[in-house]
Amino acid sequence: MIKSSLYRMMLSYLLIFISITFFLIALLVLNNIVMHKKELTRTNHQFTLNVMNKLDDELRKLDESVVNDLMFNSVFGEFFRTGSNENALLNYKISQALNQLMKDHPSIYSIYLVRFSNDYIFGTDGMGQLSSYPDLPFIIKQWPHNPSLSRWSTKRCYTPSSQQACQEVVSMTVKYPLGYGPKGLAIVNIPVHTLMNFIEDFNDFSALKYSYFQITDQNRQSLFATADSATISAKASRQSSVYTSPYSGWTMENGDIKRGWLNSLSTVNQAWAYAALGVTMAGVWLILFLTRRTYRPIQQILLRIRSFAVSRSTSVLGESNEFRFIESVIESVVEQSDDYKKRVEESIPEKRRLFFYELMEGTRPITADAWEKAREQLKLPSLHGRQTAVIVEIDGFASFEEQFSDTDQKLLIFSLTNVWKEMSSEADLAFLHEWISPSKLSILLMHAKRIRHTDVIEMLERFRSWTEMHLPFTITVAVGDDIEDIASVHESNKEALKALEYKMADGANRILLFSEISDRRDKDLYQYLHTIRSIIQQLVMHEDWESPFASFDREIRSTRPSRETIIQLVRFFQFQLQRSLDELADNYSDNIDLSFADDLAKLDSLDKLLDMVKKHLSAIRQQLEMIRRERKNFGLLHTIRLHIDEHFKDPDLSLDYLADRFEIGVKNLSKLFKEEFGENFIDYVTRLRIQHAMELLAATSLPVQEIATTVAYSSSVTFGRVFKRLTGTTPSAFRESRLTD
Repeated sequence: MIKSSLYRMMLSYLLIFISITFFLIALLVLNNIVMHKKELTRTNHQFTLNVMNKLDDELRKLDESVVNDLMFNSVFGEFFRTGSNENALLNYKISQALNQLMKDHPSIYSIYLVRFSNDYIFGTDGMGQLSSYPDLPFIIKQWPHNPSLSRWSTKRCYTPSSQQACQEVVSMTVKYPLGYGPKGLAIVNIPVHTLMNFIEDFNDFSALKYSYFQITDQNRQSLFATADSATISAKASRQSSVYTSPYSGWTMENGDIKRGWLNSLSTVNQAWAYAALGVTMAGVWLILFLTRRTYRPIQQILLRIRSFAVSRSTSVLGESNEFRFIESVIESVVEQSDDYKKRVEESIPEKRRLFFYELMEGTRPITADAWEKAREQLKLPSLHGRQTAVIVEIDGFASFEEQFSDTDQKLLIFSLTNVWKEMSSEADLAFLHEWISPSKLSILLMHAKRIRHTDVIEMLERFRSWTEMHLPFTITVAVGDDIEDIASVHESNKEALKALEYKMADGANRILLFSEISDRRDKDLYQYLHTIRSIIQQLVMHEDWESPFASFDREIRSTRPSRETIIQLVRFFQFQLQRSLDELADNYSDNIDLSFADDLAKLDSLDKLLDMVKKHLSAIRQQLEMIRRERKNFGLLHTIRLHIDEHFKDPDLSLDYLADRFEIGVKNLSKLFKEEFGENFIDYVTRLRIQHAMELLAATSLPVQEIATTVAYSSSVTFGRVFKRLTGTTPSAFRESRLTD
């Protein structure tokens, strides 16, 4: 009596298990049949791709052969260039070339050439005028009237002459000159029935009993099929494989012809699947019903225990074994405690990194008390007497990334970090460090007051020297001043970053101290701009630009500005070049590459940067000279310019005078001068006169009035106004500044 319920439950579960197992096995067998059908569909798709690729390959070979003959056989080029129809020798050569092409490719039915210059046609089927040629409607549809036309046509009916029967063909159209025209066309006709010769060795299509295969053109006209279209439409499976060639535009379709027993099996398979699903759901419901009814007495007991456990833990409420319930509660509490501890441990590095950024950037005030509160949680070192911010940067990082793989980069950076840890520990220095960028390591050094600043610098120098000797790269170390208050350490960090700005000017692979550059001030950026404009202007005007660039080079090397200033100057070089070239004729700026500023900005050395800037300017100068020599009016305009350079002191020098002397229109001369030299005639002459006046003011004691007359100004007032507009100062002030210098 006690076990009767157990036996009934076991029997019920066993019957349910057997029923579900039977239906699942049956479903598995039918599923294998379906998988076989899917595999057959995949095979059909692969077969379609292989056949179509084979056909495309053969068509491309024919295409390339025709194109090669058009390109390299001079006879075809002579035919399209000449306008005569009576050249017997040329006609004979063309006929021989076409016959040879048909001999090399037996699949070609006919070839004819169309010459647009006199609407003349010459082909293997004859010659004559375009207007009387039987294939005129097809030719009209071709390029240049329809430039977007496919290279291979749809199936069409080709009639060589009124006496011959129509032949179903596909045609390949080739433009001459290749890809452009419009001198003529070459049209190659291939009979439709010979297309399958290209792939006849691929498969025996006559043996296809339970599948079909067809190829259609762009208009869905059948080029080849193993069955008639009615049979294919009526019996073709929906699981057919369709592929359209991107080369010819033709479409191939391959699939199974529906068979009654296989289609019925698919229907049966679906019915079995639904039946199995229904039986499974019924079995699940029955199991749930029996289990619930059997479990009800136990549930009443467990509810009282769960009501107590719900206030302690929710992760064990699914436990159904009452003997393991208490054990599960304890295990759950332990697991939660371990999980919480693990999450806390995992979050420490991220919290420490955030704390470091806030400290070094000064975004959140961190006092000594705040440091002590966070020290135990974030595993921070104890505060010492003084703190120093240090930035370590990998030199030539762009080359470093190109030279080493990601794995090697991580290994080298790991080695560098470990060496730093060892050296700082040996020197009795506590520290925090984080990589703030792929190339920069930010370090906060904490050292006792007994350790001098010079001792810290010596340790950093040993670190730099070891890196140079043992690693395949060098580093530059920037050091801020010592700070005693931890809340002000961000000031030392700013100083280190400021010192690093002078790495390009002072050189890499060294120690940069803020104390040595704190008094250095960059020259006002605008003081360089006039020099850069002058360099670019003389470069574009085909004058001596290297002398002012050499002066600019010496000044930059002597002042050693910060990286930011140097990069801004390089970008201004690029901007001024672009602006000057835009003022020339259109083809100047289009043919000259000016995108060098971003590449130069990656350099670490001022010497390399200045050399590269000079190299780029020299290349641009050569490109300008080549473009100018190719221009039609190059010689005349440079003769006019030389005449201006020799006679700019002549007050009668004007556009009208030059136009009469060199027999060219005034407006045309003004326009061409501006396009060639990027400066209009008046500004150019004015600049020459003011430059000569500046030389006289600096080198002589002649009165301003006499100098004005010398450079073709009758009025000293006008001369003074123009002089100030161009130089920003008066002639007298300019002379005084030169005397002072």
